[in-house]
Amino acid sequence: MGFADDAILTALGSPDEFKGEQRDKFCEGLKGVLMDLRVRKIRDFDIIASEIIAHRSKFLGDKSKVLALEDTII
Repeated sequence: MGFADDAILTALGSPDEFKGEQRDKFCEGLKGVLMDLRVRKIRDFDIIASEIIAHRSKFLGDKSKVLALEDTII
């Protein structure tokens, strides 16, 4: 993975839009996703990104909300 890939994964996993307990729960779930990927020795960008996106979508309860960009959510 290159620098751009790292930046994308960081943005996808960013808890910045959450506050308090919601942020803690998001981070806890993300840690579980990342630990699972590490245990399975997954290093493929597409798989990692897909797992983070799936976590975010499940956490938010909305498959259309993947990435927050200021006032717009993609």
